[in-house]
Amino acid sequence: GSGGDGGGGGGGEMAAAAAEFYATKYLTSSNLLHLQLADATFRRHILLQFLIFYQSLSSPLRGFKAKAPPPPLLDHQKTAVKNFERRAKQLLSSTPPHGDRFVVVVEQLLQHEITWLEWKADGCSSFERDRARVTAIADSRRRKREEKEKKKSEGGGGRVLLGNAELSRLWNLDGGQAPLEACKEVVVV
Repeated sequence: GSGGDGGGGGGGEMAAAAAEFYATKYLTSSNLLHLQLADATFRRHILLQFLIFYQSLSSPLRGFKAKAPPPPLLDHQKTAVKNFERRAKQLLSSTPPHGDRFVVVVEQLLQHEITWLEWKADGCSSFERDRARVTAIADSRRRKREEKEKKKSEGGGGRVLLGNAELSRLWNLDGGQAPLEACKEVVVV
């Protein structure tokens, strides 16, 4: 059903996701900051803001389009920014749930931001791709798809994924045929 009853339609998953992303009310007293930092969501927000700030300080496009660009960072300032950035990523990585994956996503987002700034600084050039490269990629994908289909038609069927890396590896040791044959030989009494 629908709602949070967990029956069909992913209602249980939705309830779990809603619980994971519950927005807490933040306190305004500085004496209570230590309690707020104990909240993983709050800690992620703060550390993410620090990473964005550190990137803006160390970006080669710092001050891009500013009337008066800011002075460049001194060497000791660059070192301090890098150390703060590294520490913020370590703290994010140790913040549950899935801290390591969160850091990977944040790094990708920050890289996309740099790419976007560079694109803007270069005058917003066209995104058209080289036609030969696009054709080569399409041909490669078509060949892989055809090979996969050929393998299936020959009885290989491809890899079977069982939801656990070790089980999948064991099942697929010889193309998955031995476990299937073993199941056929089992006599139920």
